Amino acid sequence: MKGKLKGGIAFLLSCALSSLPAFAAFEDLGVGARIPAMGNAFTAVADDVHSLYYNPAGLGTLQRSQFTSSYSRLFMGLSDGSNLGSSFLAVARPFREGERGTLGLGWQLFNLDSLYREQSIYLSYGRFLREDRWQGKLYGGLTAKSLRRSLGSVSAADDAFGLGGDPLARSGLSDPVLKVGSKSFFDFDFGLLYRTARRYSFGLAVLHLTEPNVAFDAGDADKLPRAIKFGFGVKSLWMNLAAEAVMKEGPAGTSDKVLTAAAERWFPTLTHGQFGARGALSFGSREFKQISLGGSYRINKIQFDYGFLLPMGTVSSTLGTHRFSLTFHFGAPTVEEEYGDLLLEQMKKVAQIGLPKYHYEGEGVARSKRKEVQGKLDAAQRRVEEGRFLAAAQELREVLRWAPSDAELLGRFQRLGLVTRQIPELLDFERDKARRLLYEGIIDFLSQRDREAVRKVSYALSVAPDNQQTEIFLTSLEKETGIQGERVQKGSALNLVEQKLLEALIAFKEERYDRVVLLCQEVLEMEPENMVALQRMGSALYVMKSYAKALEVWQKAYGLAQDERTRKNLKEFMDALQRLLKGEPAQPQELRRKASPAPPGRDRAPKVDPREIERLYQSGVTLYANGELEEARGIFEELLRLDPENTAAQRALERIRTELGR
Repeated sequence: MKGKLKGGIAFLLSCALSSLPAFAAFEDLGVGARIPAMGNAFTAVADDVHSLYYNPAGLGTLQRSQFTSSYSRLFMGLSDGSNLGSSFLAVARPFREGERGTLGLGWQLFNLDSLYREQSIYLSYGRFLREDRWQGKLYGGLTAKSLRRSLGSVSAADDAFGLGGDPLARSGLSDPVLKVGSKSFFDFDFGLLYRTARRYSFGLAVLHLTEPNVAFDAGDADKLPRAIKFGFGVKSLWMNLAAEAVMKEGPAGTSDKVLTAAAERWFPTLTHGQFGARGALSFGSREFKQISLGGSYRINKIQFDYGFLLPMGTVSSTLGTHRFSLTFHFGAPTVEEEYGDLLLEQMKKVAQIGLPKYHYEGEGVARSKRKEVQGKLDAAQRRVEEGRFLAAAQELREVLRWAPSDAELLGRFQRLGLVTRQIPELLDFERDKARRLLYEGIIDFLSQRDREAVRKVSYALSVAPDNQQTEIFLTSLEKETGIQGERVQKGSALNLVEQKLLEALIAFKEERYDRVVLLCQEVLEMEPENMVALQRMGSALYVMKSYAKALEVWQKAYGLAQDERTRKNLKEFMDALQRLLKGEPAQPQELRRKASPAPPGRDRAPKVDPREIERLYQSGVTLYANGELEEARGIFEELLRLDPENTAAQRALERIRTELGR
């Protein structure tokens, strides 16, 4: 009887699932639309909520909550009329912006008409594990899965196949397995993700750790084969390149292997959101070949994705797989997203003030050449936006051949010439903070904002003080503009912004409030959203009785604050100031303290002479610069005992402890 039951089930499933090549229970069909369009090569990318399915370690990289939903029509147009569909819902919730890891919850449904369905529920957790001496970061994650498969109502349940060994003959007996119709199982996945300090990442995911037996009949064996995925990725601000290898046991007992190469590119616009395009090529065992393509549109916190997958050489007579997904990104932007916004803002400045948008109307150029001239100017704009300054100068040189007396063009060409003598190209300027600041300074200079240019390049040099190219370019800028740049003390552990914030703190404690405002304004010119500068400026303005200006500054800080404690403190201060401006006498105790340089809990005046604080700090910096780390640590620990809220000393001590730990 048992053999007959097996024959009946096999016949039913072979009819129901014959559309898919070598289909097995809980096949890895992918989820969403973005990642399948990359050939599912996501193990080393793992940067969104879909990580709970592909590599749970990627959840540890998330800084804000995400929700996604998707629907897929698989292998449309099959000759037998089968309708294969898959739905997916998932949410990821980071704790303390990812510092304590991220929890993910997902649900997936695969169904074949009313004959067969698979349901999976995912509970995942991923988090940061450790940072190595090269500043590479390792993340780990684990997924627990509840799997359930079920059969629909079919005639074979009441009149089983397999009478007399003939799988097509009816037995007249009910099939107890098909009568039950569903079974549930538990499974686990595990993942690791390593990201270098630059742009590279490596991923490892092991799926079906326990290899659960998902057969309907407990006496049968139908194990989910353990799958191992290795991935490599290269990431920049708006591009991902990925390669992945997958290995698992095939249906014939041999090892199945699939290799995938994928690319993804985002195209940001200044006013219309971001457009994305991606594609992949996969090939592997048993003549498996597949082409994947897709696109996206993202605006604000909403992202729409579409994916198209076409098998080559396996499933024939199909219109391919079509996938659609909608993803929401909650909370404040991540550091990377803010970085991208800064670059877009800089591009807006280029478009409004710099080389582009110059329409030549001079009489010295024949009308037949004016279109060509404008094309060269547009090309120069694109080269500047790409950081290819020498190429931009070459385009302008061509224009000057036709309009040698144009003073405005000549001035721009001369400025480009000064840049290209030191920095002919600055590709990948979004790669790190120092390069981004240098690029912004160059754009300011080309746009004739000399003061801002010198300050930005000075800041770039303070972030990367050993960069000789930046040092030489700053010297050239100083000679050209007559504006002296600022340089931090050699060996200082602080960059220019941190140095100015320290000076502002000292000036506040010395009651030189106008100096505090000036220093904070200089910081905000370099970092417009620096919370510490906004808070200190607001405090100084309050003490100077410039209540309206203090309120305006604190309102801006409130709009930028992310943690609830800071927002609560600022709200109390703003409410009290508004009452004060209305002439109401009631104020919180904090506003009556003239010496309070910031909202409660920040930069309170120490009970020691500020000059002693400054002396200790400079002593610590000198010891650090001389390599005497243990002595420097003792100085900064003593300083923090006297002034626990001294953020500059806190940062310096963290650096020293990190270096001693190495």
